[in-house]
Amino acid sequence: MGYNCRIRAGAKERRDQRVGVELNTTVLPVAKWLAVAFLASVLFSHTNALRFLLLLAGSCAVAVAAIRMRAGGKQDGLDLVPPALFAFLLWMAWAGASLAWSLEPELSQKEFTNELVYTLVAFWFCYLAGQAPGAARALGYGLGAALAAVCLIAGYEYFLDRGHYEFGLHGGAGNLTSALITLVPCLLLVCWLSREKAVSARAGALAWVCVGLAVLGAYTTLNRTIWIAFIMQIFLAGALILWRSRDHRGLERRKLIGTATVAALIAVATAVTIAQVQQERSELLRQRPGKEAAADPQNDPRLRIWPYAVDIVRERPWLGMGYGRGIARKQLHDRFPEREIWHAHNLVLETAIQVGIPGAVLLLALIGMTAVSGYRYARSRNAIRAACGIAVLCIVMGMLLRNMTDVLWVRQNSLLYWGVIGMLFGVGRMHAGSGRGAQ
Repeated sequence: MGYNCRIRAGAKERRDQRVGVELNTTVLPVAKWLAVAFLASVLFSHTNALRFLLLLAGSCAVAVAAIRMRAGGKQDGLDLVPPALFAFLLWMAWAGASLAWSLEPELSQKEFTNELVYTLVAFWFCYLAGQAPGAARALGYGLGAALAAVCLIAGYEYFLDRGHYEFGLHGGAGNLTSALITLVPCLLLVCWLSREKAVSARAGALAWVCVGLAVLGAYTTLNRTIWIAFIMQIFLAGALILWRSRDHRGLERRKLIGTATVAALIAVATAVTIAQVQQERSELLRQRPGKEAAADPQNDPRLRIWPYAVDIVRERPWLGMGYGRGIARKQLHDRFPEREIWHAHNLVLETAIQVGIPGAVLLLALIGMTAVSGYRYARSRNAIRAACGIAVLCIVMGMLLRNMTDVLWVRQNSLLYWGVIGMLFGVGRMHAGSGRGAQ
């Protein structure tokens, strides 16, 4: 009897090992490259069908991996539950419930599917794919190359074909700013990992090249908020890296002086860039009929939109008008003559209009839980895991800053945000041990 039990136990152990090998050598590597291809496709416009196919194929691949793991009884392999998933599901449930009282049920249903269902699938799929061997390298090289291409396209459209800039493959200014805020922190942390010898020097050099192209791409958007987001992301990442490098004697004076000098130079460069961008924006607006007044920052229409958006929230403070960006467009069009004013141009106000104050609180709770999970990763002794956590924190902060003056956290921008966050959490999970974590 005991002999037979040992035989069965040995067979089960061999089967578990075989399942682990199959996951690492077949399914997960395929899912890894599908995830990178999916995220790269999101950076370009007119790729909706390709995104859907890659998302479907990748989701099927990780689902197969999960089923194989469970069938083999392997419990210590693939983690199926990404951080902040419970908060995501709560937010999604409240937004879904709003379909019952929505003033435009068809709009709400369509937006719910596009903005939350697909996004949740992308988050889960990319989290599992991020746990594949070599996922960090694939993510860095794949998305770095895609971002470089997008920025070069934006530069060409801006300097050589300005009339088609908003319709180029880079997706226009709004989408490009969101992509850069999501990916630039990742590139900067690859540079830091190269300095820490956790990744190769070649990876660090290529990351610096991509950062330079990202600066070019950011300039072409003529957006002011992105530079504020960049500087805040750099300061946050720098502060967390300095905090990690402390020892029992505290930080060295030279390191503090050097950091303060670099911070001052970055602040000055950012101020100069914002001034230059504002000048170019003003010149372009003066050349457009009917837009001359908007050249003055004091005439920014958002200063008129936000108080009225608060009034709309007060009309339905607990339930809102129903999920979906722009559900209050009729009220806004009746109040403001500018046709581009069809949403609140502020993430919190727009969310409160859609799903009420409780919905806005749930969304902020989701963002907060994502940041808390990122902070836990950032505290790791493993450099790669810590870099993933710092990147998550920087992306969350950048997204919030960018969406305080507009609502761009939708469609491909939301897919990219949650896809990259999922990959970072997945990569970080695979480097949970102590040490430098070279790869």
